[in-house]
Amino acid sequence: MTAARVRQLRTRVAARYHGMCIGETPLGLSSRDSIFFGPRIPPAVLPMDCMRESQVISEYQRLIDEVHDYFNQTLIQHGHPTLRAALSDTLINDVERFCQLSTQAFEYARDDLPQHLRFVGPLRNPPTSRNVVKDPFIEEDGRPLVIVTQGTVANADLNQLLLPTLRALAGLPVKVLALTGGRGIDPSLIPTADNLRVTDFVVYEQVLPHASVFITNGGYGSINNALGYGVPVLIAGTGEDKAETSTRVVWAGCGINLNTSYPSEQAIAHAVQKNITQASYRLRAKEIAEDFLQHDALAIISDELQQMLAETT
Repeated sequence: MTAARVRQLRTRVAARYHGMCIGETPLGLSSRDSIFFGPRIPPAVLPMDCMRESQVISEYQRLIDEVHDYFNQTLIQHGHPTLRAALSDTLINDVERFCQLSTQAFEYARDDLPQHLRFVGPLRNPPTSRNVVKDPFIEEDGRPLVIVTQGTVANADLNQLLLPTLRALAGLPVKVLALTGGRGIDPSLIPTADNLRVTDFVVYEQVLPHASVFITNGGYGSINNALGYGVPVLIAGTGEDKAETSTRVVWAGCGINLNTSYPSEQAIAHAVQKNITQASYRLRAKEIAEDFLQHDALAIISDELQQMLAETT
């Protein structure tokens, strides 16, 4: 079933029932086993007797409460009852089906997940001949290929990650493919080195199979793409939901988190070297990739929608 057909079915179901939600960010569900937007500490390292309430950070809770209150005010203005639970929980619990675009290999283990929540794996294009790259820069030549991106939204300031990465790795025995996400860049800011290439966009299916490290500010979709090809990641980003994604990388053991949106060149170079030379990161990334391969997101979503339609007819 095509993605367009999935969207069509989802619209039909939503018009009749609560419908389905698809999770494209880290799973934002309250749980006795983890803390949503809490201390960004993987649950596995928290003491068993550590109470959830003691780990909630007031600053983050205040921001969440502001969104929750605004949402309730909007509901009241339109004649609807207010939320019975946290907004993030409502989006997951108050639907007929919730499909998370990842797997439990890249999500905290929890024993209180709702039965209607399914991990469906990330969206990915099927293998095609487009995956064959005829580009000497991309093809293996003995030098590890490092891909760096700030995505297409949080890329207003390329001095956060992309440009420091180019400066940190210029002239080193690696190849660096930098993706601007369509953001303009002054050519004079790009170091002069034959191991660097800067472009707006690429087809991930063409380049990720050749990559050794994927550097990002923490976009959930991009990281799932990289892990789908067994590529370990290096994250430097703290905004939006990126800190939550970063913590999952640490928990899963598939990469390194620099815990800042403005990493130093030295920190980047050191972390890239560590990612390349320590086999554990790639081994864990490959294990996650193997788990991803056991899931077909579009097929599972289609099946769930068909079941919902059958239940409502």
